[in-house]
Amino acid sequence: MYFNEVPDDYNFRTPSKPLTGTEVDLVSQLSGMDLPAFLDDQAAKKWGFKCRVVPGAYLLSCVIGLLVRQGFLVDAVWAALNDVSFKNPAYPGDIIHVENKVLNKKANSKRNSGFITYRWTLKNQDDLVLVEGTNTCMFPMKP
Repeated sequence: MYFNEVPDDYNFRTPSKPLTGTEVDLVSQLSGMDLPAFLDDQAAKKWGFKCRVVPGAYLLSCVIGLLVRQGFLVDAVWAALNDVSFKNPAYPGDIIHVENKVLNKKANSKRNSGFITYRWTLKNQDDLVLVEGTNTCMFPMKP
């Protein structure tokens, strides 16, 4: 989306995406986050979880991915991440979506772009909040 196409009060919900065990395995191993609580149910249960958990860093990637798929961040450049709070664990098998609300828009005439700050909430299939935060991205102006 272009900066001047985003309404000041733009609120939306993304389509859903399942979190799979295969994704958790691949992300954990490829990134070096191969901690036992991400890869082994028994290790995660020792920490009080019902089974292995999805890495928080992967959840943040999923937020961006879902916002791109929805069309909001297709042309945007990520500028800031603030106030991130992990509220509840995510597990393989959860189905996630993002609820998003634009908070602020500021044009930047020097770069023919603008900055948009938005608040996002990642929820699971039960509408349980998993992670929430505030991002700022730079969007191009429509030519």
